[in-house]
Amino acid sequence: MNEKTLPRLFLSRVDRYKDRRALVRKVEGRWEPVSWNQYAAKVRDIFLGLLSLGIRKGDAVAILSWNRVEWVFADMAILSTGGICVPIYASNLPRDVAYVIEHSDSRFAFVEDREQLAKILEVRSDLPGLETIVVFEGDGDPEKGVLSLDELMDRGRNVENADDVFREHAEAVVPEDLFTYSYTSGTTGPPKGAMLTHANIRFVSERSIRLIDFRDSQCTLSFLPLAHLLERFVFYTSMEAGLTVYFAESIEKIPENLLEVRPHGLISVPRLYEKIYTRVLNQAEAGSPITRKIFHWASGIGRTYARLHSESKPIPTALLLQYRIADLLVFRKLRARFGGRIFFLGTGGAPISSEISEFLYAAGMPPTEAYGLTETSAPSTMSHTGQFRLGTVGKPLEDVEVKIAEDGEILIRGGNVFVGYLKNPEATAEAMKDGWFHSGDVGELDEDGFLRITDRKKDLIITAGGKNIAPQNIENLIKTDRFISQVMVYGDRMPYCVALITLDPEEMRRWATEQGIDFLSPGELVENPEVVKLVRGIVDSKNQQLPRFEQIKKFRVLPEDFSQDTGELTPTLKVKRKFTSQKYWNLIEEMYKEDSKE
Repeated sequence: MNEKTLPRLFLSRVDRYKDRRALVRKVEGRWEPVSWNQYAAKVRDIFLGLLSLGIRKGDAVAILSWNRVEWVFADMAILSTGGICVPIYASNLPRDVAYVIEHSDSRFAFVEDREQLAKILEVRSDLPGLETIVVFEGDGDPEKGVLSLDELMDRGRNVENADDVFREHAEAVVPEDLFTYSYTSGTTGPPKGAMLTHANIRFVSERSIRLIDFRDSQCTLSFLPLAHLLERFVFYTSMEAGLTVYFAESIEKIPENLLEVRPHGLISVPRLYEKIYTRVLNQAEAGSPITRKIFHWASGIGRTYARLHSESKPIPTALLLQYRIADLLVFRKLRARFGGRIFFLGTGGAPISSEISEFLYAAGMPPTEAYGLTETSAPSTMSHTGQFRLGTVGKPLEDVEVKIAEDGEILIRGGNVFVGYLKNPEATAEAMKDGWFHSGDVGELDEDGFLRITDRKKDLIITAGGKNIAPQNIENLIKTDRFISQVMVYGDRMPYCVALITLDPEEMRRWATEQGIDFLSPGELVENPEVVKLVRGIVDSKNQQLPRFEQIKKFRVLPEDFSQDTGELTPTLKVKRKFTSQKYWNLIEEMYKEDSKE
């Protein structure tokens, strides 16, 4: 079968695997499998229900939900009609939900539950083009144009030759058809709807899977938001490989679910690995003196081994012996926390710090770094076994071209590059020039073709002294400390860099208890001189690893962490620099004004 569209890929996997496990979810404390045939039946019934509502090829349909099997049922049903799936982050506020639905001209919307339904009903008067809402959990409300999922599926269950109707429509989808409007995070303005075709996503998944030795008897754990194109890429690539996909119960349950599922592959944004690394460091520091000594010794040995091994350099016999002991004492235990079967540990969506990357490599789980954007259908480059270099995001995928412009911007060309931005020809023209996608990221290609990311072009700081500084590198370095949660570095057109810092509440509570410090709230705690002294020590320590012009001269500890609800973070956990700078401008200005008072 020609598998150049997602519905055709799906049908081929159903035909091949039939009653084998496709998806697995937790129901009342037990893992409940969904076979490929059951998967197809659900998709078919939702597909027929959409037909009964009058969906037409090219119609946009929104999905507002966290990860769950119904999300992927609805997704494939939409695509099989020739429709366009419009994912919306479940963490979005009502006004943001309204923007995406209105801008995409979505006629229908799927929502997870009453909570998500309430968001749309709150702004329903602003959405005259939205005809029907389908809720995964809960009852329908015909007067408000709301159907339950069962009510939608009931509408199509009496269709004659249902399987034939389903296959006929699914096979009529062609590679050039749009499969999604994927809205960017909007770090610098309103989200833009990137238009991607079936050919785009199939181009990427076909080439990515060739680099990973997955077998169809293996499994993975899904927990990133399916509204994020990275997770959709992971899901479709898992389908390509025939993997069984387990759905994590929640972000909080990931450590527990890893031990239960024991996945062979895992892909995450760096934030998860940062938290795991912090937890490991904390437990090591809380141990006995001999435990701490062994951990730090093993960590040092492992990092040396990782640097040599990743560059295919000879490993001295003494170092190899020491590494095997370190692995026995420390790293094997860390692999067990991931279930003990991980051989593919992917990271994308944002840069991962070299300190964490080296540590994971030393632990026998080399992080497979990839680089791409929504506009490039997720990865454009990827590292893999035999093509790995620490500090880089690998080499371009087959048939993808990457070059560096004179100003350092990364330019990309290939079958993965999007069609353009929905209803925004100006932004499309700015991003696409002479057939090359201008990424907005800054990087460099080494002599062997490995790509190294420096920073976002728009985020680069140019100091008053003319020095170019990549703030993400500094922020990632500081965030490796277990007490630090978020960091935003500022310094554009200024004589030096300053930082806004938030603290990890769990680590700080533990530390405050150990120090005998009483506090009623995190806000009260950050004002304590001993806390400021602690953070100053951390910043001073990290400054020693930076050139003088990149060092943080002053900082302020904020009483609350950055979050999406308070506006500092995008749904993909990236800091909105412009918003955050404006919100805390009085603190930033205060740090620079102090010089004039001295």
